[in-house]
Amino acid sequence: MKTPTGCHCRRSVAAAIAIMFCFTIDLLEPRLLLAAVAQPYDWRNVAMKGTGFINGVVFHPAQPGLMYANTDMGGAYRWDQSAARWTPLTDWIQSTDWSVNYNGAETIAVDPNDPNRVYLGLGTYYGPSAVLRSSDQGRTWLRTNVPWVMNGNGPGRNAGQRMVVDPNSPNILYYGTRRSGIYRSNDYGATWNKLAGYTFTTDASGVTKDVGTDWVLVDKSSGTPGSASQVLYAGAATTGATKIWRSTDGGSTWQPLPGQVLTANNQFPLRGALTPDGNTLYLTYGVGDVGPNGVTGGFVYKVINPRSAAPTWTSIAPPLSQGGWSGVTINPSNPSTLFISTIDSWGPIDDIYRSTDGGSTWTRLNANNNRDHSSAPYAGPPNKIHWTGDVQIDPHNPNHVIFNTGYGFYRSINALAATPTWAFFNDGIEQARVNEIASPGNGPVHLLSAIGDQDGFRHVDFSVSPAAGRFGQYQGLAVGSTDDIDVAWNNPNYVVRATHTSPYVQYSNDNGVTWAWFPSSGVSGGGSNNGQVAISADGTRTVYEPDGAGQTIYSVRSGSTWSNWTIPATNRPGNGAKIVADLVESTTFYAYAGTTLSRSTDGGANWTVMTSSAPGGGMWIRAVPENAGHLLLSAGNNGLWRSTNGGASWTRINSSAVTVANEVGVGAAAPGQSYPAIFVGGTVNGQVGFHRSDDQGATWTMISDTAHQYGDVIVIQGDPRVHGRLYVGTNGRGVLYADIHTGPTTLPGGWSSQDIGNPGSSGSAGEAGGSWEVIGGGAGIGATSDQFHYAYRALEGDGTITARVLSVHNASPANNNARAGVMIRAALTNNAANAFVALTPGSVNGVLFQTRANAGATTTTPGRATTGVYPPYWVRLTRAGNTFTAYVSPDGTH
Repeated sequence: MKTPTGCHCRRSVAAAIAIMFCFTIDLLEPRLLLAAVAQPYDWRNVAMKGTGFINGVVFHPAQPGLMYANTDMGGAYRWDQSAARWTPLTDWIQSTDWSVNYNGAETIAVDPNDPNRVYLGLGTYYGPSAVLRSSDQGRTWLRTNVPWVMNGNGPGRNAGQRMVVDPNSPNILYYGTRRSGIYRSNDYGATWNKLAGYTFTTDASGVTKDVGTDWVLVDKSSGTPGSASQVLYAGAATTGATKIWRSTDGGSTWQPLPGQVLTANNQFPLRGALTPDGNTLYLTYGVGDVGPNGVTGGFVYKVINPRSAAPTWTSIAPPLSQGGWSGVTINPSNPSTLFISTIDSWGPIDDIYRSTDGGSTWTRLNANNNRDHSSAPYAGPPNKIHWTGDVQIDPHNPNHVIFNTGYGFYRSINALAATPTWAFFNDGIEQARVNEIASPGNGPVHLLSAIGDQDGFRHVDFSVSPAAGRFGQYQGLAVGSTDDIDVAWNNPNYVVRATHTSPYVQYSNDNGVTWAWFPSSGVSGGGSNNGQVAISADGTRTVYEPDGAGQTIYSVRSGSTWSNWTIPATNRPGNGAKIVADLVESTTFYAYAGTTLSRSTDGGANWTVMTSSAPGGGMWIRAVPENAGHLLLSAGNNGLWRSTNGGASWTRINSSAVTVANEVGVGAAAPGQSYPAIFVGGTVNGQVGFHRSDDQGATWTMISDTAHQYGDVIVIQGDPRVHGRLYVGTNGRGVLYADIHTGPTTLPGGWSSQDIGNPGSSGSAGEAGGSWEVIGGGAGIGATSDQFHYAYRALEGDGTITARVLSVHNASPANNNARAGVMIRAALTNNAANAFVALTPGSVNGVLFQTRANAGATTTTPGRATTGVYPPYWVRLTRAGNTFTAYVSPDGTH
C-alpha cells in the first residue's frame, strides 16, 4: 500500500463513506456519479451507431487496446477495451460555451510515451477555439483558449492530423492551423507560440481557403529521449508550388522539401506517414479539392531519404479511374506493409489498398463488398463506403486496421488475409444531427427521430440500432435528411416527414414501418433544409411549410391516400412559419412566424391571425396534450411563454427563474398532477442544462449535471407515457434519453445517512447486493465547514474503512473541487473534526488526504496529494489512537 501521510486528530465517533455532490458507491466496489443536481438522472444514447463523418482514429503506440477518435461535430471518443465500446469524452461542454459548443474535434494527439496523456483541438466554423489536454485518458480536461481558429466540420477534415507530440521531448507539441501557420507548445499544451520561421498561412481563395497546414509529422529518429526532435514535415493545402515543408532545426526555420513533384497546382497533400527510421516518407494527394468531397484525382508518392539534400520521389499510386488518395498508414514493425485509402471514388466505390512491398505492388481489398453491418443495418445499401479519409494500422497488431467513412468506422481483424472482412465498428459512437423528435401518446414505439443524412429511425429498443434500418431503406425511399417529423396524436399509425428530396413529404400508415410519397402536385419550394410538417390529431389533415420559396399548403387524407396539396384560401402564413397541430382539436393547426401566430380550425384550408404581437425570437413551439389551445414557446434569451387560448395571448412563465429557454418539450404528468410536465433546455435559476417543471412552471428541477450537457443541442421532447423521461436531440451526438434515477433505498443494519451542513439538494443513501449508492449535494468538504451527504456508522476505538472508487463524473476542468471517499468524523455537525481520504475526478488532483484537527478549524492537507491517479482506485483510512493514516492502492493489495 502507498501511504501519503499520517495525522493526529481528535477522537472520532463515526466512520463513513463521505460524498460531496452525487455518486454511487459499493463499500468495496464503489461507483461514483458526481453532479450538482436537484434530481439525479440516468443518461443514455439511443443507439443508431455512427451516422456521421469521423475525421480520424489514433492508436496509442505504447498501450495495446487504447485508441481515440475525433469527429467533425460530435466531439471525441476513447475506445473502452473492457466494455468493447467507444466512450464519449466531451459531453460536458455546455451550450453556452460558444468557443467549442459545436463539438467539432478538428484533431487529436497522444503522447507516445505516456498512455494517459491526450490532446484535443476543439472548435467549429472558424469561431474561438481551444486545445484541451488530459493526463487521464480524457476523463478530465484542462483547457487553453488559443489565438487561432478551428473548424472540425470544415474542408479538409479528412486530412491530418494537425497536432502532434514530439516523441523525444513530449512537453513539445506542434499544431498546423487553418489560417495562422504552425504553433508550438513547450509545456504540454498549456501555452502556445507561433513559429516565426514557418511562413505559409492559407490561400486567400478557392477550395484551399482556410485549410492551411493540414498535417504535421515529427521524425523521431532525428532526436533522442530528452532531446527534442529536429526534423519536422508539414503538408500545406495550397495552389502554390510548395506543398511539403521541412524543418531540420526543430521548427525554427522551414524550407520546401527538395524534389517535390508538382503535376498541377490543384494537387493538395492530405496525409503523410513516416517510417520509424525516418528514411521513407509516404504522401497522399487529392486533386481538385481537399475533401472529403470534390476530389477528382490524386497521387501517392514514396520519398526516400527525405532528410537529405536530394530526396528521391517515386509515384506509387495504383491505377484509379476517378477520385483521389487520402489515408496512409505503415506497420511500424514491418514498414514495407502499408495501407492507403481512396477519397471520393464513386466508380469504383471508395476502397482500401494494401501493399506488402513498400508500395511496389498493391492489392485492392474490395471492402464495400466484404463488410458486416449487422450491428447497424442502416449502414447497408443504399449506404456505400465513401469519404474514406483515414486508414490506420494498430501498431500492436497489423491484422487490426480501421478506416473511416461518411457514417462511421469499419475495422478488420484479419487485414493481412487475402480477402479481409470488415465490421461496422461504432458501438458507443453516436453522431447524428437530430432535427426533430416525435414521441407518440400511444402505440407500439416511444420514439421516432428525424435526422440529417440518414433519414431517421423508428426505435423499438433504445439499446439497438433498428433492424429495419432507416426510414424507407428497404423500399428504396431512403432519401438522406429528414427535416421534420410528426405523429397523429390520437392514431399513431399516421406519421409524416419532410425531406430534402422532391416531392419532399412522405407519409406512413403503419407507425413509420413503411413509407410513401405525398403527391407532388401543388408543392412550391421545398428542399431548403428547413421544411415544417404537422399532422392533425386524428391523422386526416397534413400541413406543410416548404420554407424557402414556398408557403404553407395542406393535404387531406381519404382512406389510405392523400390529396394533392392545396393553397389555403385565407390568411396564408408567411414563409418559414413553424407549424404545430393541436393535440385535442382534430382540425386545428397553429403557425408561428416572426411575432405572428395564426390558427386554422379547418385543417389548414383557412387561417386566422390570432395575434401579431406574439413573443419574438421563438425557437420551438409545442402543443400541450389533453389541453386544447395550450401552446408553449421557447424564445431563447426571451424566456419561456405559454398561451391557453390558441395563441391569442401569451404569458411569460416564471421569468425570474427561466432566463433562457432554447428548447421546450412536454412529457407525462407527475403522479398526482393532471397537467403535463414541461421541460426546458437553457438557463433556469442560473444553472445551464436541462430542467423539468411538474407544476406548470412555478418551480423547476435541474435534471442534468456537469457531465451531461452535450454541446450544441437542437431539440428536446418529453415522453407522454413515462413521467420524467426527456429526449435530447443534438447536433452531432445523436439522441439521448434521460430517466429519473432509481437506486437502493435501504441501508444495512447499524448504518445511517444524513446531509451535513444543509447542502442545496437533499441527499439519500442505500445498499443492495453489496453496492452502495449515496446521492447528495453541497459546496464541498473543506475550509472551516462542510456540505455533503454522509453514510455512516459508529466507530468505537481503532478501525479501518476501505473503498474502491470506480468513477467520479465531473469532467472539466480537471482540477475541479469534486471528491469522494472515506472519512472518520468526530460529529455530525458541519464544522466537526475529521480525517478524509478522497479521490477526485482526474489525475490533476488525484487522491487527497485532508484533516480538520478541531471543530471549526481550517481544513489542512498533510503532506502532498497523490497526483497522477484517477478512478478506479482504492482508498483506505485507519485510526490507531489519535493517529489517522490514509492509504491508496491501484488494486487493493499493493
